[in-house]
Amino acid sequence: MRFLRSVFLALAVLPAIAVIAVVASLPSKPPPLIGDSPPDVDRRVVGVVHVHSSYSDGSGSVTDILRAANQAGLDFVVLTDHRDPYALRNEGQEYREGVLLLVGSEVATEGGHVLALDIPDPVLRFGTDPAETLRDVDEMGGFAIAAHPYAQRANFAWADWDVAGLTGIELFNFFSGWRRQSGWSVGVAAVVYPFSPRRALATGLDWEPRLFDKWDRMLAERDVVAWIGLDAHGRVTLPRDFELPWPSYRAVFEMARNHLVLDEPLVGDAAKDRASIYRALKNGKGFMSFDGLADGSRFRFYAEDGSREWPIGSQVPVEMAETGSLRLVASVEAPAGTRLRLLKNGASVVESTDRALSLPVDGPGVYRVEAILDSRFVPGRREQPWIVSNPIFVSSREVAELRKARTEFPRLPFAASAETMSCQPVGEDPWKMAFHAEHDPASRMDDQGAQSSGGAFRMEFHLSEPSDDRPYVWCSVADRTPRDLAGFDAIRFQARGEDVYRVTVQLRDVRPGASVEDTEWWASSFKTSPEWRDVVVPFEKLRSISETTDGRLDLGETRGLFF
Repeated sequence: MRFLRSVFLALAVLPAIAVIAVVASLPSKPPPLIGDSPPDVDRRVVGVVHVHSSYSDGSGSVTDILRAANQAGLDFVVLTDHRDPYALRNEGQEYREGVLLLVGSEVATEGGHVLALDIPDPVLRFGTDPAETLRDVDEMGGFAIAAHPYAQRANFAWADWDVAGLTGIELFNFFSGWRRQSGWSVGVAAVVYPFSPRRALATGLDWEPRLFDKWDRMLAERDVVAWIGLDAHGRVTLPRDFELPWPSYRAVFEMARNHLVLDEPLVGDAAKDRASIYRALKNGKGFMSFDGLADGSRFRFYAEDGSREWPIGSQVPVEMAETGSLRLVASVEAPAGTRLRLLKNGASVVESTDRALSLPVDGPGVYRVEAILDSRFVPGRREQPWIVSNPIFVSSREVAELRKARTEFPRLPFAASAETMSCQPVGEDPWKMAFHAEHDPASRMDDQGAQSSGGAFRMEFHLSEPSDDRPYVWCSVADRTPRDLAGFDAIRFQARGEDVYRVTVQLRDVRPGASVEDTEWWASSFKTSPEWRDVVVPFEKLRSISETTDGRLDLGETRGLFF
């Protein structure tokens, strides 16, 4: 009996010993920083981007999230729930719990996920085409950041790198970082988390090297900012819909953060401060830091010529470098062994081991800085950046304008001209169409207004809200007449709406070898405005939205046109 009691006691103690051993093997956190604060401390704010609440698949309410942000010492939180930003109309963008709430949206496109930031409450629903989504965001006055660009799940990863309108990327995504970890690391974190959340989560602070290479290649051609995205949900979902209530929002908020250097200090007015923070995020005025490893708030990087300073994110005229007085300066308060690395056009130029560097600038280039913490504070004692700055650009005005033009949307007229789009009929005029109304059971339409025999129609509709049992809702006008459109290149029409709406244009064709009822759906979209506009939808731009596709639109076997 005594032997059995000893065995049971050993079995009870062994897990505790294992936890202690694992915790002891993980990196400790450096002591708090001492010394003077940076001279621009009044213009600095710290916050997180890419957070999910109970408005989509997060576990916490907005109030829960802001309380956690306050406890983590944040100044702002950018909420980016999936689909439409319902929190924007229900919660507003105000100071609450001592933290400024900003609301954007994470939009799923066919080219990956993107964060739509600084947008109003949209009256239209985002489409799935990457170019359309980015143009929607741009026309709303916002900007877009590619979320988890190299995510393990293909439909999450960003694929459309050449599309215009992409302002920046998530250089680090906490969710993706953990998905790259081994099963052993995840298991160790689960054991350690109740005792030391910081040490448990530190293993996930692991950059994706391919993203650095991609960012530097993009910076060689255009302006692209980079930020940390947390993808925080306040929980972990396991197979069979089993959920763990960790890591908590606060724990994640303390691990990886964005430090902004604003043009002016916060004033306590939500609207003005919101504009200041979004301006800094859009223009790359700041740096990223794994604060769960060490406090990165004392990092500085700027250009100066003795009489003026240019902060991170600045465009410095190349003429300043030609005078010989321009220098790049970086410094950081950190434990001994920390190194600073200055990179020009993605290549290391100089490193410093005394936690400060100053280098004269002898020509144009894209300059950024990385701080590398001593490996004893990094899980696995691996070599990796602790702090990563956005760039300072040294270039001529002409090059700066060219880089900016490559990033922004070209300002083209809405309608294509007849000379650029061939729409010549073959045989009978196929545009004499008879439309009728179709809609989901919960939506409403004026059926009489949709009817037409001359190719014109009016839609008066009330679109229902999606629900769990009816995620897809629609109002449509349709002509299901079989037609041969093989002699056409595009659909051209005029459209006007009482407001700005996203309208999908669908064409259906017969699948090869299938019955005439078995059709494949091809789609594109356009936006309405209160003024009449000419719209051209090239057939080559239509994409299949069917679950399976043969990859070929057969214009000779169309079975309907739908708006």
